[in-house]
Amino acid sequence: MLVAAIIVVTLLLFLISFQVRLNQAAVVFTFGQASRVLAEPGLYWKLPYPVQTVTTFDTRVNVVRNKYDEGLTRDQHTLITTVAFGWAIRDPRLFYTSVGNLQNAREKLSGLVGGAAKNIINKHDLAEFVSTDPKVFRLGGVPGGVEEQIHQAVQGKAMELYGVDIPFPQIVQLGFPEKVTEEVAEKLRARGFSAAAI
Repeated sequence: MLVAAIIVVTLLLFLISFQVRLNQAAVVFTFGQASRVLAEPGLYWKLPYPVQTVTTFDTRVNVVRNKYDEGLTRDQHTLITTVAFGWAIRDPRLFYTSVGNLQNAREKLSGLVGGAAKNIINKHDLAEFVSTDPKVFRLGGVPGGVEEQIHQAVQGKAMELYGVDIPFPQIVQLGFPEKVTEEVAEKLRARGFSAAAI
Protein backbone atom coordinates (compact mmCIF):
# COMPACT_ATOMS: atom_id res chain seq x y z
CA MET A 1 0.00 0.00 0.00
CA LEU A 2 2.81 2.40 0.92
CA VAL A 3 4.68 1.57 -2.30
CA ALA A 4 1.56 2.28 -4.36
CA ALA A 5 1.08 5.63 -2.61
CA ILE A 6 4.72 6.59 -3.28
CA ILE A 7 4.30 5.70 -6.96
CA VAL A 8 1.11 7.78 -7.23
CA VAL A 9 2.74 10.80 -5.54
CA THR A 10 5.82 10.48 -7.77
CA LEU A 11 3.68 10.37 -10.91
CA LEU A 12 1.65 13.35 -9.70
CA LEU A 13 4.82 15.37 -9.05
CA PHE A 14 6.08 14.42 -12.50
CA LEU A 15 2.86 15.77 -14.03
CA ILE A 16 2.78 19.08 -12.15
CA SER A 17 6.45 20.03 -11.76
CA PHE A 18 9.51 20.56 -13.91
CA GLN A 19 13.10 21.65 -13.46
CA VAL A 20 15.05 24.43 -15.15
CA ARG A 21 18.76 23.65 -15.01
CA LEU A 22 21.73 25.98 -15.06
CA ASN A 23 22.27 27.40 -18.59
CA GLN A 24 18.66 26.66 -19.53
CA ALA A 25 15.51 28.68 -20.09
CA ALA A 26 11.97 27.30 -20.24
CA VAL A 27 8.82 28.40 -22.01
CA VAL A 28 5.54 27.29 -20.43
CA PHE A 29 2.65 26.89 -22.88
CA THR A 30 -0.98 27.03 -21.78
CA PHE A 31 -3.24 25.40 -24.36
CA GLY A 32 -0.46 25.89 -26.91
CA GLN A 33 0.16 29.58 -26.21
CA ALA A 34 3.38 30.77 -24.55
CA SER A 35 2.36 32.04 -21.10
CA ARG A 36 5.58 32.12 -19.04
CA VAL A 37 9.31 32.32 -19.63
CA LEU A 38 11.63 31.08 -16.87
CA ALA A 39 15.37 31.71 -16.97
CA GLU A 40 16.39 31.05 -13.36
CA PRO A 41 17.45 27.51 -12.34
CA GLY A 42 15.05 25.76 -9.99
CA LEU A 43 11.97 23.60 -9.52
CA TYR A 44 8.70 25.01 -10.90
CA TRP A 45 5.04 24.02 -10.94
CA LYS A 46 2.67 23.68 -13.86
CA LEU A 47 -0.77 22.38 -14.64
CA PRO A 48 -0.78 18.80 -15.97
CA TYR A 49 -0.77 17.97 -19.68
CA PRO A 50 -2.63 18.85 -21.89
CA VAL A 51 -3.36 22.14 -20.11
CA GLN A 52 0.29 23.15 -19.84
CA THR A 53 3.45 21.90 -21.54
CA VAL A 54 7.07 23.01 -21.15
CA THR A 55 9.87 23.42 -23.70
CA THR A 56 13.42 24.05 -22.48
CA PHE A 57 16.29 25.65 -24.39
CA ASP A 58 20.03 25.59 -23.82
CA THR A 59 21.20 29.21 -23.40
CA ARG A 60 24.94 28.53 -23.71
CA VAL A 61 26.89 29.92 -26.66
CA ASN A 62 26.80 27.68 -29.73
CA VAL A 63 29.46 28.03 -32.43
CA VAL A 64 28.64 27.62 -36.12
CA ARG A 65 31.20 27.48 -38.91
CA ASN A 66 29.69 28.47 -42.25
CA LYS A 67 30.70 26.82 -45.51
CA TYR A 68 33.02 28.52 -47.98
CA ASP A 69 31.41 31.58 -49.55
CA GLU A 70 32.71 33.47 -52.56
CA GLY A 71 32.41 37.23 -52.95
CA LEU A 72 34.04 40.29 -54.47
CA THR A 73 36.19 42.87 -52.73
CA ARG A 74 35.74 46.56 -53.46
CA ASP A 75 38.60 46.43 -55.98
CA GLN A 76 36.88 43.53 -57.76
CA HIS A 77 39.00 40.59 -56.56
CA THR A 78 37.32 37.29 -55.78
CA LEU A 79 37.73 36.32 -52.12
CA ILE A 80 36.63 32.98 -50.67
CA THR A 81 35.88 33.12 -46.94
CA THR A 82 34.76 30.88 -44.12
CA VAL A 83 33.01 32.71 -41.28
CA ALA A 84 32.42 31.25 -37.82
CA PHE A 85 30.16 32.88 -35.24
CA GLY A 86 28.81 32.30 -31.76
CA TRP A 87 25.12 32.56 -30.88
CA ALA A 88 23.03 32.16 -27.75
CA ILE A 89 19.31 32.29 -26.98
CA ARG A 90 18.38 35.39 -24.98
CA ASP A 91 14.62 35.64 -25.61
CA PRO A 92 13.25 32.06 -25.53
CA ARG A 93 9.68 33.07 -26.38
CA LEU A 94 10.73 34.96 -29.53
CA PHE A 95 13.20 32.23 -30.41
CA TYR A 96 10.47 29.58 -30.24
CA THR A 97 7.95 31.56 -32.27
CA SER A 98 10.44 32.71 -34.93
CA VAL A 99 12.63 29.63 -35.50
CA GLY A 100 11.27 26.82 -33.31
CA ASN A 101 14.36 24.64 -33.10
CA LEU A 102 18.15 24.62 -33.26
CA GLN A 103 18.42 23.42 -36.87
CA ASN A 104 16.24 26.25 -38.18
CA ALA A 105 18.16 28.71 -36.02
CA ARG A 106 21.51 27.60 -37.48
CA GLU A 107 20.20 27.95 -41.04
CA LYS A 108 18.66 31.38 -40.52
CA LEU A 109 21.64 32.74 -38.57
CA SER A 110 24.12 31.32 -41.09
CA GLY A 111 22.25 33.17 -43.84
CA LEU A 112 22.16 36.38 -41.81
CA VAL A 113 25.86 36.32 -40.92
CA GLY A 114 26.96 35.07 -44.36
CA GLY A 115 24.99 37.80 -46.14
CA ALA A 116 26.38 40.51 -43.86
CA ALA A 117 29.94 39.21 -44.31
CA LYS A 118 29.59 39.31 -48.10
CA ASN A 119 28.27 42.89 -47.98
CA ILE A 120 31.04 44.08 -45.66
CA ILE A 121 33.79 42.33 -47.65
CA ASN A 122 32.48 44.09 -50.76
CA LYS A 123 33.30 47.44 -49.07
CA HIS A 124 36.99 46.61 -48.53
CA ASP A 125 39.96 46.19 -50.85
CA LEU A 126 41.85 42.92 -51.09
CA ALA A 127 44.94 44.46 -49.45
CA GLU A 128 42.96 44.90 -46.21
CA PHE A 129 42.70 41.09 -45.91
CA VAL A 130 46.27 40.14 -46.79
CA SER A 131 48.53 43.13 -46.12
CA THR A 132 51.53 42.84 -43.81
CA ASP A 133 51.15 46.55 -43.03
CA PRO A 134 49.21 46.91 -39.74
CA LYS A 135 47.87 50.26 -40.93
CA VAL A 136 46.17 48.55 -43.88
CA PHE A 137 45.26 45.13 -42.44
CA ARG A 138 41.62 45.00 -41.24
CA LEU A 139 41.15 41.46 -39.84
CA GLY A 140 41.85 39.77 -36.52
CA GLY A 141 39.86 41.90 -34.12
CA VAL A 142 41.18 45.23 -35.38
CA PRO A 143 38.97 48.01 -33.90
CA GLY A 144 36.55 49.12 -36.60
CA GLY A 145 37.77 46.27 -38.80
CA VAL A 146 35.90 43.81 -41.00
CA GLU A 147 34.77 41.45 -38.23
CA GLU A 148 33.58 44.29 -36.00
CA GLN A 149 31.57 45.68 -38.91
CA ILE A 150 29.99 42.26 -39.52
CA HIS A 151 29.14 42.07 -35.81
CA GLN A 152 27.47 45.49 -35.87
CA ALA A 153 25.46 44.50 -38.95
CA VAL A 154 24.02 41.29 -37.45
CA GLN A 155 23.82 41.80 -33.68
CA GLY A 156 20.67 43.94 -33.55
CA LYS A 157 18.89 42.00 -36.31
CA ALA A 158 19.53 38.62 -34.68
CA MET A 159 18.05 39.85 -31.40
CA GLU A 160 15.10 41.58 -33.03
CA LEU A 161 14.18 38.75 -35.40
CA TYR A 162 15.10 35.63 -33.44
CA GLY A 163 15.79 36.58 -29.81
CA VAL A 164 19.42 35.55 -30.26
CA ASP A 165 22.66 37.24 -29.19
CA ILE A 166 25.69 36.93 -31.49
CA PRO A 167 28.74 37.60 -29.27
CA PHE A 168 31.24 37.28 -32.11
CA PRO A 169 31.70 36.61 -35.82
CA GLN A 170 35.16 35.68 -37.07
CA ILE A 171 36.64 35.10 -40.50
CA VAL A 172 38.51 31.86 -39.86
CA GLN A 173 39.70 31.06 -43.37
CA LEU A 174 40.54 32.96 -46.54
CA GLY A 175 40.98 31.50 -49.98
CA PHE A 176 41.68 32.91 -53.40
CA PRO A 177 41.24 31.75 -56.97
CA GLU A 178 44.56 30.81 -58.58
CA LYS A 179 44.93 34.15 -60.41
CA VAL A 180 44.53 36.16 -57.19
CA THR A 181 46.94 33.87 -55.34
CA GLU A 182 49.59 34.62 -57.92
CA GLU A 183 48.98 38.37 -57.66
CA VAL A 184 49.30 38.24 -53.86
CA ALA A 185 52.49 36.17 -54.14
CA GLU A 186 53.97 38.69 -56.56
CA LYS A 187 53.20 41.58 -54.22
CA LEU A 188 54.80 39.72 -51.31
CA ARG A 189 57.90 38.97 -53.39
CA ALA A 190 58.08 42.64 -54.34
CA ARG A 191 58.13 43.47 -50.59
CA GLY A 192 61.16 41.22 -50.10
CA PHE A 193 59.58 37.92 -48.97
CA SER A 194 61.35 34.81 -50.23
CA ALA A 195 59.58 32.18 -52.30
CA ALA A 196 59.88 29.72 -49.39
CA ALA A 197 58.00 32.11 -47.07
CA ILE A 198 55.11 32.57 -49.50
